[in-house]
Amino acid sequence: MEPMNTTTPAVNWRDLCDQLTPKQLTQIEQWDKDPSDEMREFAEDFARENALQAQHGDTPEPAGAARVHMWRDDDGDGSTRYFTASSWVIDRDDHQDGLEVDISGLQTPDGRVRRWVAIGSEYELTPRQARQLSQVLAAAADEMDARSA
Repeated sequence: MEPMNTTTPAVNWRDLCDQLTPKQLTQIEQWDKDPSDEMREFAEDFARENALQAQHGDTPEPAGAARVHMWRDDDGDGSTRYFTASSWVIDRDDHQDGLEVDISGLQTPDGRVRRWVAIGSEYELTPRQARQLSQVLAAAADEMDARSA
């Protein structure tokens, strides 16, 4: 699969067929009932994604990664890929969904990795913050136990 030729813009999505995977082609062919420029734009997005995967395909996955996503360059600041390593779920007493805690991160093509502890989808903690939180939670649990006795 060759990277997308950026000097000659695609006229329609079929100009990019040689840069798409069979799964992507099937998806676009199903959408092809819509004659708008949207099909070409989808194909261009797919071709850009495929070019990034090919360009950075030899970068080893981060150590301990359980799930590694595709390379992205959404903001033009350079390619990164998101990954998740270890995961835990803290059960709730009310039978609702538990609280998910993950070690997640971003990797750059040169192999550099930035990791954090993700609590649900709302908080990203550094290792220092995670340790501080664990101390505070232990203190709070101790206080609750003491007041319940």
